[in-house]
Amino acid sequence: MKFPTVSLYSSQASLSTKSQPKSIAVGEDGSVFLAEINGLEVVRDNQKTFELPTSFTPSAIDVHGSLVVVGGEVGYLYHSRFLLVIDSANAQDSKVRLYNWDSRSLKEAGLLEGNKGPISAIRFSPDGTKVVSGDVSFVNFFALPETDPTQSSGKLFLFDVKGKQARHPTEPK
Repeated sequence: MKFPTVSLYSSQASLSTKSQPKSIAVGEDGSVFLAEINGLEVVRDNQKTFELPTSFTPSAIDVHGSLVVVGGEVGYLYHSRFLLVIDSANAQDSKVRLYNWDSRSLKEAGLLEGNKGPISAIRFSPDGTKVVSGDVSFVNFFALPETDPTQSSGKLFLFDVKGKQARHPTEPK
């Protein structure tokens, strides 16, 4: 079995980001798309080429051709065994956003709705016509001593990119 060869553009092994990275995707043109707590960044050839502050907290990202898809999450201030505090100034809608990438900037191209909790995973289908997103539904926001507040379940949503329609992946066509 042959493995692909990976090479760096230069001897630089790291690059500082504007805020904490949550998810990373690499485009066909070599652009690296970063979903960070405070927004999106694009890096190419070890240089930041674009920054986009967001009104939501990006949590997951993927790219297919010139389309970039980003999932959002709720802004959390504090989590302990007994309390989960949501930052109401940054509480989000857990929506999936589509952007067009023109090798210079990202422009919002659509909003995909259906998820009920923070987006924890997102991917394009191989042909780029569908996006699947997974969210997290917290079972216990205010935990009783005998329950585990970190116990959660999830749900998947399948979106038609062109029609911007959502359906649960297990529903019949």
